[in-house]
Amino acid sequence: EMLITIMNGTGRGPSYIALWNTQTWEVIKCNKVDKHPLVQAEISPSGDLFTAVTNEAKIYVWDSRTLQQIKTHMGGHDLPSTVLSFSPDERVLMSASADKTIAFVKVTRSSSKWCKNFMLLLLNLMIVAVAIIIAHESDW
Repeated sequence: EMLITIMNGTGRGPSYIALWNTQTWEVIKCNKVDKHPLVQAEISPSGDLFTAVTNEAKIYVWDSRTLQQIKTHMGGHDLPSTVLSFSPDERVLMSASADKTIAFVKVTRSSSKWCKNFMLLLLNLMIVAVAIIIAHESDW
């Protein structure tokens, strides 16, 4: 099991996000997020995504298992978000603010994993095709 924490520096100091191993209580990864403090955070329904917003209304979204940043969004509010919430399918992040505005942010996950898997599949198919051709030629 893992735990994600957000940490703010003193005053208006920088903010950090950390991923902890709850068996050993060791920090797996710690990243500096922004020069401004984080004021609100939320995890997605599946636990795959984590989001936080700064006091300057800048929204960040990360992969919760790797802390790889997926999205940064600025705008939509004059004041920081007071509520962050993912849609059930995790494709949209809703942000509400004390300035009486609601913003919707599209969350798109990186296609690099899909692309890598597709390339591996193609490579495997090519190897099988070459093996079939070689086996077929040896029969002649």
